[in-house]
Amino acid sequence: MNFSRLIIFLGAAAKYNEELKLPMEEHYIHYVHTQPSKADDGPIEIIVTMNLHLAALLHSARATLHNTTYKRLWGKHNEWEVVIWDEK
Repeated sequence: MNFSRLIIFLGAAAKYNEELKLPMEEHYIHYVHTQPSKADDGPIEIIVTMNLHLAALLHSARATLHNTTYKRLWGKHNEWEVVIWDEK
């Protein structure tokens, strides 16, 4: 087990639980989930972060670009980033 990865995930989960006490407009972490991997190589950990104002623009954006090519220098975390093109 990679304890460093576990500590990072538990830290994000703790921050998420703190933010649940705040108004939605102040949340940065919007979803935290973990489930077993079918490949049996450790859990799948999902953390969704976003600025609420920018997230609202996704519904009216002219285009979205999704980059899934990030390569972590350490650990097995996979990062997915979204950029939007909004004319406002």
